[in-house]
Amino acid sequence: MDSWNVCEPEPDKRSLKQDAPKGVNVWPFKYVVKMFELPKSALLRKPWEFELVYRRGKRVRGKGFAIIFLPNENNSNRLGISVHRKLRGVVQRNRIKRIFRESFRLHRDIFPPASDIVVTVRPDFALRNLRQVSAEMERLFLTPDRMEPRDV
Repeated sequence: MDSWNVCEPEPDKRSLKQDAPKGVNVWPFKYVVKMFELPKSALLRKPWEFELVYRRGKRVRGKGFAIIFLPNENNSNRLGISVHRKLRGVVQRNRIKRIFRESFRLHRDIFPPASDIVVTVRPDFALRNLRQVSAEMERLFLTPDRMEPRDV
C-alpha cells in the first residue's frame, strides 16, 4: 500500500566488482572516473615551481593567454594556471581554471612531453568554453611553425 516506500532492488555487486583491481572496494563507474581524473601530482603547486618556469621556460602566445613550458626531470607533464586579477569575479577566474585543467586533461598528448607547463591568462581573455580553448591550444602546438617556440 505504501508504494512510495518501495525500494528498487540493488544490482548484483559481485558482477560489478569483477573489473576493479584486486583490493579496490569501489563500484566500476567510480574506478573508471578515477582513471580519467587529473591527479594532484599533475599540478604545479609551489610558488618556486611557477617562478622556475617563468624564468627559464619557452613561451607561446594564444588569444588572451600564454603557455610557458620547461622540461622537467619527471616523466609526466605538470600544469599550473595563473589568472590575472583584472578578470573580475572569483567565479569567472575559477571557471577559466577549470576549463584549462579539463583541456589539459583531455589533450595531454599535444603538450611537450615531460614538461612543467604554466598557463597565464591575461585580462583580454575571450575564449569562454572548452571547445574554443582546446582548439586554440591545438593551434598553438600542432601547427608546423610553432613546433619550436622561441625563447622569451
